[in-house]
Amino acid sequence: MPLRNLPTEQQAADALLRLEALRQRHQDRKSVWQPRILMACAVGLMVAILLPGSGTNSCYLWRASSDPTIGRLIAGLLPLMILTAVLLDTMLPERSMQRLRLRGWAAIVLGILTVLAWAGLVTQGRTGCGTSPAIVGTVTLGLVATVTAIIWARHQDHLSPLLAKDPEPDEDPEPLNQAELHAAFVHLQKILSALKSSHVLRLAPLAATACGLLLLTTVLPWRELVDPMATGSAGDEAGLPRFQLWEMTYTGGWPAVVAATAFATIAAAIPTVSSPLIRRAQHGILMAGATATGLTTLAGLFVAVLRLPQRLPDGVGYRPGIGAWLALALGATLTALGVASLVQAVRRASSGWQIQAVAVALAAVVATTTGLLAPSPTGPAFEPDARDGIPHRLLNLRGGLFSDTMGLRVSLGTSSALTSMAWSLDGEPGVWLMGRTGSDTSTVFAVRDGLALPRTSLSHGYSPPTLIGISGGRLLLLTGPIENNERWALLAVPLDLPFADLSLQHQNADGSYYVTPGVERVAQGNGTIRLQRSADGTVVMWGADGTWRVPLAALRPGLVLDRYSLDLGPGSRNTRLASAPNGTAAWWTGTHGLAVQRPGSPVEQLTGTAPEGCPLSADLAGSSIGASAFAVDTAGNVWIAGDKTIPAAVLTTDGVLRVVPEVNERVEDLEARPDGSVLLESRSVRGNQILEITRAAEAADRYKPAPPPSERCTGPHSPATGTTYSGSRVRDIPTVVAPVDIAGKPGRARELALRGLLALDASGKLVRMRYPQNAVGVSPDGQGGLWWGAAQRSETAGPRGFTAVHLPPRSRTARTIKDPVPASAGRQDAPAAAYGDRFVAPMGEDRYGFYGPSNRTKQVPVTSSENRPSKPVIGLTSSGAAGIVLQGRLISLTPDGRQIELFGGPGLEQWSIWSAVENRIPPQRWSAAGSWFGGPDGRLWGYDGSHLYRVEGIGRVTVMAGPGDGLPQAADRVTKIGTNLYFEYGDDVIRVAPKAAR
Repeated sequence: MPLRNLPTEQQAADALLRLEALRQRHQDRKSVWQPRILMACAVGLMVAILLPGSGTNSCYLWRASSDPTIGRLIAGLLPLMILTAVLLDTMLPERSMQRLRLRGWAAIVLGILTVLAWAGLVTQGRTGCGTSPAIVGTVTLGLVATVTAIIWARHQDHLSPLLAKDPEPDEDPEPLNQAELHAAFVHLQKILSALKSSHVLRLAPLAATACGLLLLTTVLPWRELVDPMATGSAGDEAGLPRFQLWEMTYTGGWPAVVAATAFATIAAAIPTVSSPLIRRAQHGILMAGATATGLTTLAGLFVAVLRLPQRLPDGVGYRPGIGAWLALALGATLTALGVASLVQAVRRASSGWQIQAVAVALAAVVATTTGLLAPSPTGPAFEPDARDGIPHRLLNLRGGLFSDTMGLRVSLGTSSALTSMAWSLDGEPGVWLMGRTGSDTSTVFAVRDGLALPRTSLSHGYSPPTLIGISGGRLLLLTGPIENNERWALLAVPLDLPFADLSLQHQNADGSYYVTPGVERVAQGNGTIRLQRSADGTVVMWGADGTWRVPLAALRPGLVLDRYSLDLGPGSRNTRLASAPNGTAAWWTGTHGLAVQRPGSPVEQLTGTAPEGCPLSADLAGSSIGASAFAVDTAGNVWIAGDKTIPAAVLTTDGVLRVVPEVNERVEDLEARPDGSVLLESRSVRGNQILEITRAAEAADRYKPAPPPSERCTGPHSPATGTTYSGSRVRDIPTVVAPVDIAGKPGRARELALRGLLALDASGKLVRMRYPQNAVGVSPDGQGGLWWGAAQRSETAGPRGFTAVHLPPRSRTARTIKDPVPASAGRQDAPAAAYGDRFVAPMGEDRYGFYGPSNRTKQVPVTSSENRPSKPVIGLTSSGAAGIVLQGRLISLTPDGRQIELFGGPGLEQWSIWSAVENRIPPQRWSAAGSWFGGPDGRLWGYDGSHLYRVEGIGRVTVMAGPGDGLPQAADRVTKIGTNLYFEYGDDVIRVAPKAAR
């Protein structure tokens, strides 16, 4: 059809001039390289800011909780300023002075920010910060961006005029012919196609800027803890009120996906090429990257950040921070840009738009799925992997820090994790954790579904309190003892009290210790005190004054501890105890003994009676292990934590010892809870962990038993019958100080041992005598006096002199014997022995010094090839012969140097052991383990924790007394005074004497 209303030649020429000017402007824009370099610098700066660095110098910038604060904020402004300058430059008109001014000011601002960032990052005083990759990269890229902006500011746009100046009017305008019009519109179509592509590229800086801003929001708080109370000044240790995206541990890899898609979008927006194929691929990556970044951010925000757990009734809880709201807006912007780019591609109907549409759709599906899979802080993904009967980790403890699912880090308030935790005494779910927030302050956090929310701040002084539990909206705790003044108090702190002073530094007029008004005083006292929670819902406290088992219902103001005093027999005073609802109770008897009493049964000694070297076996009494901690579950099973050979075991009600599976680390403490579970506090190089065994009573019966015991370790020997010994408990033994110093001179020593030995004072009364602290080899003389050694100072580095000091019974003066032969006299805990006016002590690894009547001294070498004692025990008889344990053998060493092997050692099968009570006994049943001392008759006697023996000769012993005669089991020490033997259980003492003497 003929064309009508065709333009004249002049009008067509003017249109072509305008189009040519637009084309030239487009070509000039493509020739500008400075914006692309600036965009690359912005990407590099964001990588330097977000990339985690080495934790050795803490000079990485991506955590809002770490210094440097000023340098980090300024470094974050650098990429923001670059993106803003590039975006504004594309929006300003060509050939305008505003563009030149913008570029000039951008160069100045970038230079100033680079200098300030360098000053803030390097001058913070941390070692190695000046060479940190993050800081070096930030400063270098900032300088490159500054130089590039200066060159960019000097760039001039060289453009042709839009129209020719003063065109002469055509006197005879004629319409163009068809061929000319066809050529003109073909040329116009090419120019318009290029301009359309240029218009599409204008979305690239918008998408790149949005992605850059999205990445920069990660250094802002994405989540805030609404905390109406002060959490102290410890910062990282106490938990932070604001958290970045990278600190939310529960989000998993979702932040990494967002960062990867954002970086891909920015990278696709930087290059500009003329190849149509590469340009279409670039457009596809831009559209897919922007869409993926936007949808991943939106979906993940609604799932992982905006969906937060409910707050506590007092308002404590989490809320989205400014970073999350900005990311939400930027995610919506990126999604809109991706959809707009796709719509433009469809409208152009250019070749390849279908592929781009498929790429965008696929990116949208993958991004939405990834965002929806982001872990939720309220979802079931954080439930512990609890297998029936197998210990599982109760809390996420790493190096003594509790990390909750929202990223909060809480430092344990005490050295023991169990004493830093409490549970509801009313059966409500949840855990309360005490976190240390300063040198003398702590904060109690309520842990719900893996979240730690602060409730009450405590000021307690140097010694932190021990948590008991939560009851009726009150926190029950035991505070003290306070340093330099061993005072303690049992307090109830309301949970709605923001701050409580529990330091006990001041005393009121009525004698009570001052605490913050509102805190209830349940009980108070002086001295050291410790606490243990039991499965029967009671609390056991023990200290210097005794042991008390208090029901939880009695923990109210006005508590009288004396009403709940507990005494289960010898060794149960001032000791740890655990009990079960069925009446089973277990307690320590001294240092190594553990006793248990079941309903209707006598007291049974579990540990401390087996010969030394007996491995772990199904018979606990036949295993020479020590129970470092124990607990009794709701069914009466006794759970035990021992040494390296037995990290954790349980003695079931049938008397079989069973090993807890999958516990390979040392167990420090145990606790049985009323809900039937058992908690184990394990310690490793990674710090303490709390392991929980759910339904512990049911699981204990399914554990495999330990191996059967050997013949030597089948249990104690048969008790002697018809012996003339019986035992009784001695009460109220006073403590006195030795009347002489370490050198034996009259006067009190400057430093005294904390715990003394049993002796007789000047009036003949049984006392516990504190001796000089630096004394060597302190030993009772068997008559009520004490011997010890005093090492004399030497002016040279050679051996020192040695003086033996004897404080006789009922005397205020001491006798000294100076050894003329220098010797490397032993340590304070060196084995030594005494009998009357005789004393023997080791003078090194191969010599023993004998000191006797008339101040005689003699050093005797030990000719055995195995000289070192296997255990620091030694006995002395009335004849002056010493009984020494060397490598499991009991050897008699006389002052004239003779050595007689009595029995024991690896070749035990060669001995034919005889007993006056049991006739011939298999040698495998005997060992040299135990305590050896000079008995009442002057011969060598021994105590193996269960029975009392007397050595008659080589391979011949006599069983003198056993448990059936009232002989204590698993006692810590045996002291002979006259014809009486005193067995010590901590603060309890049992006197065993011949019946005729009673």
